[in-house]
Amino acid sequence: MADEAKVKATSFTPTAYASLHQYDVALSDAKKTVDLKPDWSKGYSRLGAAHIGLHQYQEAVSAYKKGLEIDPSNEALKSGLADAQSVATASASRARSAQPPNPFDDAFQGPEMWAKLTADPTTRAFYSSRILLKRCRGFRGILAN
Repeated sequence: MADEAKVKATSFTPTAYASLHQYDVALSDAKKTVDLKPDWSKGYSRLGAAHIGLHQYQEAVSAYKKGLEIDPSNEALKSGLADAQSVATASASRARSAQPPNPFDDAFQGPEMWAKLTADPTTRAFYSSRILLKRCRGFRGILAN
């Protein structure tokens, strides 16, 4: 019974720490949970989520796969695995690219972003001028280079 109490005590903390972006602590507690109850699929889900938060995508994939070995129909594990594989692939693609990623690539894209800026009372005055608006839209080309 003491082990069950420990599992319950450590099983909720990885989620709590992950929500606070304290992924290193979440990972530590998720590992404890898996060590205490290796046949509990939720422990692997929490382990995978902590690995994703730490950008350890291959480890996340492994954790989700281990959880699916225990509970093949678990939708949270399936979804987590798909997410981990997706970010692992994207991360590997970025690492292989010759150019570093531009954090401003999408900064000025999308009509919804412009609509929000012109509708927001705190930024509306800045975008009431068509000349200024045209210049801001031109930043996208400058930032992409």
